[in-house]
Amino acid sequence: MTDAAQVRLSAEQAHWVQGPLSVVVGTCGSVGRPHAARAVGCCVSPDRGSVTVVLQASTATQSLDDLRSDRRIAVVFSDPLTHHSLQVKGTAERIEPAGPAGRELSQLWVRAFAHRLKGTVPDTWTPEALAGVMLTGAADDLFFVTVRLRAIFDQTPGPAAGAAVGTHAN
Repeated sequence: MTDAAQVRLSAEQAHWVQGPLSVVVGTCGSVGRPHAARAVGCCVSPDRGSVTVVLQASTATQSLDDLRSDRRIAVVFSDPLTHHSLQVKGTAERIEPAGPAGRELSQLWVRAFAHRLKGTVPDTWTPEALAGVMLTGAADDLFFVTVRLRAIFDQTPGPAAGAAVGTHAN
């Protein structure tokens, strides 16, 4: 699958990536130095050809700067309990303030993620406390980054890791 080929998530993949997962974006600045940042929410377009992730400017400053000069981005979705992982690569089509809608999406997503981790972290790390640590900024600190998908890879550890997956868009 080439970078130029438009792909889309399957219905199952689209449902899964919007779940309570670890979501990390990878970017690369103009000098070729890689950067990573944790996303705090995700939604999928109706045609499943793009995903929108929520980044906090306060924790993803370098990644957002990278995307303003080089729109290439990779996003890894991983279930911390099973290690099932999916990577999408694409182009950041839009970077825009998320506002109250982004804050609401992030709060719901972070709480669901924190509940997913319950029982795997110390008892003092309640879902609410973990959510408070993960989502630190105000609504004006959040940005939507919409990524047009170019490639999708299975990144689950095992024999299929690295295999291209996804459906070519018509």
